[in-house]
Amino acid sequence: MKTTKEKFEISISAAGLTDIGITRVANEDALLLADLSAGGQNVDVATMTLGEQGALLAVADGMGGSASGEIASALAIAAVREALMNDNGDRASSEQLRRAVELANARVWEYAQRNPEMDGMGATLTAALARDGIAYLAQVGDSRAYLIRGQSIEQITKDQSLTQKMLDSGLLSPEEAARHPYRTVILQALGVKPEINVTLTALTLCRDDCLLLCSDGLSNAVTPAEMRRVVDEAESPAYACHWLIELANARGGDDNITVIVAHFAGAGLYESDARATTGSFNLLPKAA
Repeated sequence: MKTTKEKFEISISAAGLTDIGITRVANEDALLLADLSAGGQNVDVATMTLGEQGALLAVADGMGGSASGEIASALAIAAVREALMNDNGDRASSEQLRRAVELANARVWEYAQRNPEMDGMGATLTAALARDGIAYLAQVGDSRAYLIRGQSIEQITKDQSLTQKMLDSGLLSPEEAARHPYRTVILQALGVKPEINVTLTALTLCRDDCLLLCSDGLSNAVTPAEMRRVVDEAESPAYACHWLIELANARGGDDNITVIVAHFAGAGLYESDARATTGSFNLLPKAA
């Protein structure tokens, strides 16, 4: 059992990959994989020891057409990174992440107001801030985060989508929601309105946990069980990302596909008892 946070290390082995898919003419997705304690540079592959500022993982899916979608997702990713790098640490980590996503929304919104030809631009965002053995997750839209623990996989985020709302209301079954013609209709996105309601979740990480973040280009084509199997059998996070994207493309590749896979290890984390992951994370309240 760990005694102090300073005594034991937490290590992360992670990779991220984005792909245009088979049918799209441009890639409107963006991703971020950065060690905030070492300058916050965005990288494709990283092996790091978790420092005081933590690590940031994020996936954004742009909307509004190729040019505006690409810009929206890139602006969102850059704004979240910038805000967390410049935060003075006076607020709790969850509030730092919330403020960073709110800044990203403002950045995209303001850009659209200055450029009327970009009307309708926006982006989904799923971001994870790993710090002190906890993963804080922010959600806007329908990109997703999954936790793989032992032989289980669980979706941590909840889609902010029309089909998810119908599913919650009992109007659709999970099987019907997966093939519903309106499954890509989202209820919230960065940059569409001047204010945004960020959904925050906190997850206590365990040794050998894996976080998988992805855009809907992956989650609409590959099942959670298949994701878990690929991550379990792949020789590295980078290979898992390549394998998952190949699988999505083999099933039509009708959207951009982005995925981040991050493994957590080290004596600074408690060992998992490998039980089902249900109940291992908590929805954080909205800001006052």
